[in-house]
Amino acid sequence: MKYIYILLLGFLSLNTFQSNAQILPPDFLCVKSDTLFWIPANNPCGPFEYYEIYFSPDKQGPYVLLARITDPNQTFYSDPSNQEYYYYLQTIHDCPGEMPLQSDTLNNLPPELGPIQSVTVNGDFVDISWEPSASPETEGYIIYRITDLGTIPIDTVYNATTYTDIGADPQNGSEEYFVVALDGCGNISLFGQSHKTIFINSTVDSCNQSIDLSWEPYEYWDNGVGENIIYVGLNGANPVPVDTVQGLIGNYSYTGIDKGNDYCIFIISKEAGTGNQSGSNTLCVTPNIVQPVRELYLENISYLGNNQIEVTYSWSNNAELAEAYLSVLKLNDDAVQLQPINFSIPLQTTNSIIFSDPNISDEKHWTFGIETVDNCGDAKNSETGVGIILTARSGGTFLNHLTWTPLDIQNLEVLEYTIETLYNGIYTTIGTVNGNTLEFDDTLDPSDPAYFNKCYRIIARSRLTLPDGTTKIIEPSYSTIDCVAQNYNYFMPNAFAPRGRNQSFGPIFSYATPSVYSFKVFNRYGGVLFESTDPEQSWNGKKDGRDVPQGVYNYILEFEQPNGEKISTNGWVMLVR
Repeated sequence: MKYIYILLLGFLSLNTFQSNAQILPPDFLCVKSDTLFWIPANNPCGPFEYYEIYFSPDKQGPYVLLARITDPNQTFYSDPSNQEYYYYLQTIHDCPGEMPLQSDTLNNLPPELGPIQSVTVNGDFVDISWEPSASPETEGYIIYRITDLGTIPIDTVYNATTYTDIGADPQNGSEEYFVVALDGCGNISLFGQSHKTIFINSTVDSCNQSIDLSWEPYEYWDNGVGENIIYVGLNGANPVPVDTVQGLIGNYSYTGIDKGNDYCIFIISKEAGTGNQSGSNTLCVTPNIVQPVRELYLENISYLGNNQIEVTYSWSNNAELAEAYLSVLKLNDDAVQLQPINFSIPLQTTNSIIFSDPNISDEKHWTFGIETVDNCGDAKNSETGVGIILTARSGGTFLNHLTWTPLDIQNLEVLEYTIETLYNGIYTTIGTVNGNTLEFDDTLDPSDPAYFNKCYRIIARSRLTLPDGTTKIIEPSYSTIDCVAQNYNYFMPNAFAPRGRNQSFGPIFSYATPSVYSFKVFNRYGGVLFESTDPEQSWNGKKDGRDVPQGVYNYILEFEQPNGEKISTNGWVMLVR
């Protein structure tokens, strides 16, 4: 290990000696016209002997010796060859074992320019960035702006490839720039391609509610424009990207604007395949538009009785309306009725209108909607909706079966239905079901005075999802009212004794008697002994005031049930004396 350590130290010492054993070249500044300029280097290793100047018509060589300069203080040399040459310099000192280094290789042409990467608006200023010049003699860059007075230099920068022009006015027009490279002799590169900032203009389409933008697409990127990102800030908020326009498209319509809002808009263009980008001026607009109806929806449909239906709806309270109507469509009818809606500006957000028609109780199915026309003549219609239609039917002895159609309004979810019954003008709740249930059985109590004829209605409680995503509870939503009468229950005795306990014969009805009624009693030969259309009258066993003999007699009973069913029955009865 000791010998390895000694060898390693020797290797490091040798390399340190070799790295220091070099003679520095002059600092080759530039070539101006036919003259080379340099600054001598400090080489204390030994006496100065001369400068060597090598040249070649090809940068890759071979290079040959052009001249030796023996004056250590000389800092220039003229080569009147009038041809394009490449040069480098060496300093020769009497320093045994030390090698002379070569200077930078320069030619007698102006420095190469540093191409502009982008110019971009930065508030009231313009930021300029460019690639560094490939010429090693380049010391700085001159920034030129194109003005009405011509192309003028505005500044010179050193050791940087970016610049902010604080004297620009990019919010009032496009600004255009050149950047040229500058060497230490005052040579400047050729002027390359200028770049200019993006300047957007706008017009407002009051009826389309849009801000229409136009601009000259960014030019002279090698790869072209990949995309243009549209940024919009609303009412002082930080702008956010809202859309992207591809390639060299120079127009865009920002739609859905509202009257009274402030919009600040700019675009950022990006070069395809690189990180280069350019931002435009910021355009702030307070548009004067015809405010359309952006939100229009039904909230509720409720049957009020007395041939009236209440329709509740909402619309944008800042809309500029010319006309508004309630549209009504009856079941099995193709003709839509339009009932004008009276309104005043400014609008109320939530409104109700009453629809009346003498046929509401007969034509129960009605579809409703709201139709509007704004001051530009553009129409907007709400989705249509249907209220709750109740049907009540007798489901057999001691039971009424109720079914109903759902409350059908867009974005409205029924949470529950409440079932009520009406008696003597008072509604009483008899049950509640969830919003997915559309039927209910009412078990009847024969001892209840309301048993025979009951009226019902349904009340919905719902949740409406508004356009902004919030919710609102909607209640009440009344259904149509429907009544159901129980069928007439009756009993026919099979015997009676005019002088006994049961002294007359006829049907015995419970709770109520039919209004359409016929009852007849016959002898065995078909002769009519008794007939009546009054359910309160019964046969007393006589014919023309005289008793008929004991025996068996036939009868026919006919009447109509409340639901319209016609009952016809016959049988016999035993008359006992």
